[in-house]
Amino acid sequence: LQGDKIDLSKLDANMLTTAFNAFTFIDSNAFTGAGQLRFEDHVLYGNVNGRLDADFAIQLVGVDTFSAKDLVV
Repeated sequence: LQGDKIDLSKLDANMLTTAFNAFTFIDSNAFTGAGQLRFEDHVLYGNVNGRLDADFAIQLVGVDTFSAKDLVV
């Protein structure tokens, strides 16, 4: 629904540090490090380990556009 947000604020975005880290939204750009979220083809992808692939994916059926305003990080 319009105005809904995805809350990832309780998840540690970077498993490479001992600190608790928030995610950074990078639009549809390629991952460059841990703690990043990207959106492409109705899927929100997250990277927590610094490798260049996604560690998790959330399929957002019917969502064509997504921005940082749609997140709680």
